[in-house]
Parts: sequence; C-alpha cells; structure tokens
Amino acid sequence: MKAGFPGSSQIGVLQWPERAVYFLCGLLRYSYQETTLLLGMSDANVDQLYKFAAKRKTY
Repeated sequence: MKAGFPGSSQIGVLQWPERAVYFLCGLLRYSYQETTLLLGMSDANVDQLYKFAAKRKTY
C-alpha cells in the first residue's frame, strides 16, 4: 500500500501549470489568492486551470 495524498497518483497526467495549481489548491488547500501570489497568475487563470485539472484527472 502506497502512502500519499488522496488522488495524487493521477496528478502526473496533468501539464505543469495545471499540476501546480491542483497541487496547491486541491491537495494542500491553498486559497486561490495564495496560489496566484505564488505562481504569478491571475485569479481567473488559477480558477480555470484548477477546473481543467479536476476534469482531466477524472478521465
């Protein structure tokens, strides 16, 4: 049995911007504002990348 974050096994299928946003927001529970500051992206971009990542991860 592997230990790790829930859902982290499929994170490798994501492109790096989606992966970074999903990791920070989805797994570490950073807010969008914290994520935008860390990655230098707009709120809208972070929101869009997170939604894309969550959708792509389910396939």
